[in-house]
Amino acid sequence: MDIETLLRDSDPVRPAHLPSPNSSDGLSIRSHVVTPRRPGIRPAAAAVVVVAVVMTVALVVLVALPGESRQSQGAAAAVLDRMAMLTDRQDISVKPGEYYYTELEGQAGASSGPLVQGGPTVTSYEAETVQTWVAPNGSGRQVSTTDPTPRFFTAADRAAWVAAGRSLRPLFPAPPSTVHLFGVGYAFTNNPIIRVFDVSHLPTDTAKLTKLIAQGHLEVKGSRQTELKGLGPVSNCQTKACVIFERVAILLQGPDIGATPARRAALFKVMAHVPGVKLLGSVVNPIGDRGTGLELVQHEPAESVRCNAVKIQEPSLSTTEEVVIDLKTATLLSSETSYSARVVTRSESRGESGCGIALPAGTYPITPNWTVLLHSGVVGSNSRVPG
Repeated sequence: MDIETLLRDSDPVRPAHLPSPNSSDGLSIRSHVVTPRRPGIRPAAAAVVVVAVVMTVALVVLVALPGESRQSQGAAAAVLDRMAMLTDRQDISVKPGEYYYTELEGQAGASSGPLVQGGPTVTSYEAETVQTWVAPNGSGRQVSTTDPTPRFFTAADRAAWVAAGRSLRPLFPAPPSTVHLFGVGYAFTNNPIIRVFDVSHLPTDTAKLTKLIAQGHLEVKGSRQTELKGLGPVSNCQTKACVIFERVAILLQGPDIGATPARRAALFKVMAHVPGVKLLGSVVNPIGDRGTGLELVQHEPAESVRCNAVKIQEPSLSTTEEVVIDLKTATLLSSETSYSARVVTRSESRGESGCGIALPAGTYPITPNWTVLLHSGVVGSNSRVPG
């Protein structure tokens, strides 16, 4: 398929969906089991080592990619540039007395294990909904609610759960919602509880914005410097391209304050210039919404890690950052981080301090992390929702 066809099919005014090489409804929902991250890796330190060469290497790799990969990279950039044009014409202003509302869903926790003796490992999780209201001055309200109904990453896990006689009803009474009220500027600090970003000082120049996002700060000066660490407390990125892609996705999804059409357009342009981004076409996100998918895969080669006096061979790993976008509204519907399974070829003794835990030989899938935007819009109070 040529790039002109991809661009024509990605036109937001067309009713047809983009063709996808992976069009099944379970594309974004992968089978994973929780496992710890590899020991000895310090994301910040690793990034310092590789950042100086990542962009150069990535650009060289792009030149050598097969024709289909080059075409996908160009098609992804073209779709993102088109989203920048679309959002640049939208009115997203929030006036005094109004609030920008976002409602996000993600995992509250996951548990894994066999349900019957000798049976397969089954992973279930509960969902958490986070509602945020932010006023133009940065004050607001946030409500977090957990749904104890068991959910599953795969149809196989759900079937095994039912076959074991487990109920699909809530596992426990729903806990009370957690409510946080925050004042001007409070949520814009590096706050692990309230994640709201101040983007009011972001430049709209693509090169300047890219540099700021790669550094992990939204401002060079001032007291509201917010580190964007990813979809959890620690980013899984080891390359500059991954860092930029991940952080742009967070800002596009929100919640944030100070967003303007020009700033959102600039964020799409930054993502369009990240080397290695691939257009997936029409996909389904973790809750079943269909949109256009884009992904960036980060590869970590196998390496030897010294654990006190013991040298351990770590397997190669890959991390996939995926976003799903509504082409008609330029809305980032969801962001997801998934991982390749970790394969341990022989038992590893890691009981020593700082060396993690012991892992017998086997394959250890890892649960994905995802955040879905359920609703967003401007409302007249910090308790109302759009529509």
